[in-house]
Amino acid sequence: MNAPLLDRSYLADPAILGQVRADLQRACERAECPAAHAHDLVLAVNEACMNVIQHAYRDTRLPEEDRVFVLRLARDDASLVVHLLDRGRKISESDLKPRPLDEIRPGGLGVSLIRELTDCMKYLPAPESFANLLELRKDLG
Repeated sequence: MNAPLLDRSYLADPAILGQVRADLQRACERAECPAAHAHDLVLAVNEACMNVIQHAYRDTRLPEEDRVFVLRLARDDASLVVHLLDRGRKISESDLKPRPLDEIRPGGLGVSLIRELTDCMKYLPAPESFANLLELRKDLG
């Protein structure tokens, strides 16, 4: 990944998501990302951050001030690449089982939404001191 356009740590609190969206939107503008692509990426990242808050940090014994996530955005060739890192409960690809879209009930659509809005979603080995590293890619072409 090239030098980050955004590299910031946030408290894992839903109240911070407005700031996350604004920071990511500005970084997408600096990357000269088309507005529609930026919109999709901001929406997908917002959902991924909410999943970290709701699921990765659920039932953890970490003090509130240690419940953080790191958001990084960089441009890589013809894509924007987001890395979302957290220190919560370890998640694996098998944990990401979206429910069928025709099943009507609240919740469970976040992974489907993220996959629909991005060109690639995958978990990578997390660096030391982190439990999870989610990579999202949005092609600019």
